[in-house]
Amino acid sequence: MKAVPRTGIRVVSTILLICGLYCVSNAQKPTPTPPPEITLDDFSRTRDLGVGDLSDDLTKNSVFVFKKPAYKLKRTVPRPRRAAVKPANGTKTTVSNNKPAADDKSVDVWSQIGVTIWRLSKETKPAADGQTARLLIQEGGATREYTPQRVEADTKFEMGDKVRLSFETPRTGYLYVIDREVYANGKLGEPYQIFPTRSSRGGDNRVQPGSIIDVPGQNDAASFFKLESKDPNWRGELLTVIVSPDPLSDMSLPDGPSPISAKLVETLEEKYLKDSVEYEQNGTAGKNYTKTEKEAGSEGKRQLTQTDPYPQTVYRIKMRPKEPMIISLNLSVK
Repeated sequence: MKAVPRTGIRVVSTILLICGLYCVSNAQKPTPTPPPEITLDDFSRTRDLGVGDLSDDLTKNSVFVFKKPAYKLKRTVPRPRRAAVKPANGTKTTVSNNKPAADDKSVDVWSQIGVTIWRLSKETKPAADGQTARLLIQEGGATREYTPQRVEADTKFEMGDKVRLSFETPRTGYLYVIDREVYANGKLGEPYQIFPTRSSRGGDNRVQPGSIIDVPGQNDAASFFKLESKDPNWRGELLTVIVSPDPLSDMSLPDGPSPISAKLVETLEEKYLKDSVEYEQNGTAGKNYTKTEKEAGSEGKRQLTQTDPYPQTVYRIKMRPKEPMIISLNLSVK
């Protein structure tokens, strides 16, 4: 039996030590989980300070952030896993590999979409602070006054509830909203593009920091969605919300809400829809629509500042900066 040189023993020992440390370090790193509470400054940093002339000197991208809203983890929304579809008559099918464009060398970053769902209430008692904004709605030949109130994204609505949505992002992009009915057996109805349309904001779907896009728009013929259906198996609506850094060339601009290719929606979801994390702002559910929010959503009449309300629900997605950001928003009905 030959003696093993000491140098060989040292090399082997070093390799074993490195392997052992690697295994220990990896064993001590559990699967990353979203923090139970976060304080976001993405929306704050892209808004003016809201302190008059001082905002001109200490504005966007400044280290000065006066308000950082706190959000609690609500749930993790996994990317839907579609069942494999068998090709008919021996035809081949192509499967998206969910990879970004080959020339995109950027790294994954956390991106956000802010959503506020408003449920319209007939409450007519004036708010003590005088900041509550109301909406006048034509119903059955009469004008009625409603107060929009914030609700969380997982709210179970009643049949006939009237709702509106506000969208905000801390980055510039183009907003698209697609609607599908949801049935008791889990199947989805045909998709409709409900935003952008020529009848809403003149087709302008550009979203930028500090601005709000209301869907439906305040000046639309119907300024709210009424959650109802004649189908007894109907259980609500599934909204696919897209914020793309550039206009989507495959999306047209219809005059009003119109059917859209189901294949196009499926392709976009297969390519860009990822796991997302849903957070709800602390202590703001149930609060009334404010005059500043109404003005900011009125086709860009004013910009939100750091002193103004923040989105009720924030979806966080880890993605490439140049990719479209997609979330699924389910308006469930009891």
